[in-house]
Amino acid sequence: VFRDRVLKSNTYQYDRFFQESFLDIGDNDGQNITALEAYADRVLVFKERTVYIINVSGTEDMMEDVSSENGVKFAGQVVRTPFGIAWINYSGCHLYDGEKITQLQMGKINDDTWSNSFGARPLIGYEPTRKQLIILCSGDDTGTGADAGFIYSFLSDSWMQTDTMKPSTNAVSNMVNGKDGKLYLKGGTSNDKIYSLETVPSTSSGFTGEYKSPQLHFGNFDNKKNLCKVSISYKYGGSGLSVSLATDGSTSF
Repeated sequence: VFRDRVLKSNTYQYDRFFQESFLDIGDNDGQNITALEAYADRVLVFKERTVYIINVSGTEDMMEDVSSENGVKFAGQVVRTPFGIAWINYSGCHLYDGEKITQLQMGKINDDTWSNSFGARPLIGYEPTRKQLIILCSGDDTGTGADAGFIYSFLSDSWMQTDTMKPSTNAVSNMVNGKDGKLYLKGGTSNDKIYSLETVPSTSSGFTGEYKSPQLHFGNFDNKKNLCKVSISYKYGGSGLSVSLATDGSTSF
């Protein structure tokens, strides 16, 4: 078992591998390779705590970037999209677009809210019709995030949080896209049950959505500023939605 090794096929022989053709990635760093993905002419090698980006555009493969404390524990935490490679961990939802790594939830979801939402086996998938990332906080049947989830829209660069994501509290598989483009997973009600994502999950009754902004410093941390007015705009198709505000980290709305 070579936990740091990626085997390479020869040119135009993609189904053949040889012992002498390989790359050792982060040799002896104490981590196992957990997932592999490719985007354009880059190969992303995921380990448990680190992501290695390999440039394979030339005659020699070259280590282009190393992103520490940014890895995944399971292959189900990584998904390929038309916009790049997306993956999730306790620090955020990340996207590699061929040039750089971006945290999609940065400035939109509070760090504590994000990290505390996930169970032992979070999962991610891509819904191509709506161009959305579908995130299950836990693929297991118990513990933190057993039914919760997040949805990210590439079209609006916005997030939605829900506590009714899974078909039931039982464990589910990783998510895959079928030939019809739909997003599928297995499990839930029973081990043999297969579900497809038909509609965007809604928030259940009593669920409170919350947005926490970062501290507003207006480019100058030293001087005290007095914020005299706050305007909130929102669009809602139903009725009975109340919007309230608290400042300075208070929970009294």
